[in-house]
Amino acid sequence: MKKTIISVALLCFLLGATSPDFSGVDALIDEKQYLDAFDILEKMDPNEEDVAITIKKTMLCLDYFAKSIGHGVFALENLKHNETLSQIRTSTGKFEIVPFSPEKALKNLIEKYPLRYELHDTLGIYYYEMYIHYSQNHTEEQNNEHISLAKKYIRMAHGNKYGTARSYYAIGFFNLIEGYYKESIKDFNRALEKNDDYPECHYNLAYAYMKNKDYKTAMRHAAVALEKYTDLSLKKDAAYFAHKMATNIKDRDRSLEYALAYVKLDPRSHGTLKQVIENYYYTDYDSDLVRFFEIIEKEYHNDTHALGNIYLYRGIYYSDKNRKEKALSDFDRAEKSFKKVYPDGHEVFKFINESRAR
Repeated sequence: MKKTIISVALLCFLLGATSPDFSGVDALIDEKQYLDAFDILEKMDPNEEDVAITIKKTMLCLDYFAKSIGHGVFALENLKHNETLSQIRTSTGKFEIVPFSPEKALKNLIEKYPLRYELHDTLGIYYYEMYIHYSQNHTEEQNNEHISLAKKYIRMAHGNKYGTARSYYAIGFFNLIEGYYKESIKDFNRALEKNDDYPECHYNLAYAYMKNKDYKTAMRHAAVALEKYTDLSLKKDAAYFAHKMATNIKDRDRSLEYALAYVKLDPRSHGTLKQVIENYYYTDYDSDLVRFFEIIEKEYHNDTHALGNIYLYRGIYYSDKNRKEKALSDFDRAEKSFKKVYPDGHEVFKFINESRAR
């Protein structure tokens, strides 16, 4: 009878390779019931012996923590329908600390299942997240250590043909901040091959292409980020980025398109108009900027606050172009609009008067 010999390492791999059903956990995560989701995972594997469950716990803590102490201790909460994690993270009160240390659990399992490279990949992501959230509070030595550990574990996984969109993104991010733009482009593209629905990756890939002076491709990825982001401030960043890149490559139609998209995200923001004007200022696109103001004046004619900003910044533009009569007309319109919004004595009226006198 022929004997079959299985190595100890391979046996450990096979024994640890079960696939738990996470459908119930995922449903709770979708409902923002993060603490309940963790409790189910804890009951499924209280001693952190299962690879897939430990990875799921880790990513749950990294992505949905309410509070964290150095990413060594995590608190999770069940959110109300209208609550967001950003609101919870900046609030005060009592929070439920979960009995789980991702670093310890992952290292223990790596020792037990050294060929399960998804563990190395996840541990690398853990160190990346630690850097992202705490680099401003840590010393340079601590930051360098976290970067080094993230690279070590992720590259060990990648070297053994295991990688996720998130780990390729993490390596791309480190290459980006270290100035290795061509390398970061490769990493970000690998991440998008794994998961194209990744707005942060599209945005940072746009930045890497910009640094590599490929403005057209940078514009394309910034536009994708604009479409995919859900956070307002991030959508605004992406819209302005796309607008700037379109202006750089002299694509006037898209430059105007993204300028309008930028304003649409926050019509009452004076900072938005200021940035668009500054971006156009050193170009010869005067007619485009005039058209831009005409479009948004018509679009927001029922929004007194937005109109005040439009008139004010168009007045500033005309003043800078020595078109005094048009400038004064818009300053008068701005003052009239703002009187319906702000009380007498507001600083905006002082600014309008100073602009008239220039």
